[in-house]
Amino acid sequence: AFDGENSFVAAAGEYGGVYQSINEGATWVKVNEGFPNDISINAIMAQGPYLFAGSDANGVYRREGLVTAVNDHAVAPSFNIYPNPNDGQFKVHIDHRQSLTGRIIMTDILGRFVYDTPFICDGGSCDISIQLDESFTGLYFLRLIGEDYDHSSKVIIR
Repeated sequence: AFDGENSFVAAAGEYGGVYQSINEGATWVKVNEGFPNDISINAIMAQGPYLFAGSDANGVYRREGLVTAVNDHAVAPSFNIYPNPNDGQFKVHIDHRQSLTGRIIMTDILGRFVYDTPFICDGGSCDISIQLDESFTGLYFLRLIGEDYDHSSKVIIR
């Protein structure tokens, strides 16, 4: 990777964070300012002028040039549907660390739209109630779509 001045190599380690070398690996320096203690990094990637470090438990960290653990972007939201299967009345439970806006879209197995609604969740979690007509029995795909994410799950309506 190149930070605008130096070429450098970065490496990640379990319970050690991110290390850099500007002399092709002859010496290494820990670059973890701002990381949680004992963080386990499982992936690093250079993209343009940025170096990203990813952790299962703590999100993705980014900084121009070298990673210093600026938690720039939280992990994508998670969601589940309950009950599933259902009778057309169900809830979508969304978990996310920050406020979140997006759309919930449902399609049938042929890709035809059957439901579309915007949502706003303040940080933490929220439940969105969905009620469909009884004539909608079958298998559907529910998508949670936002600016930085697009997740889908199956919904069975009996």
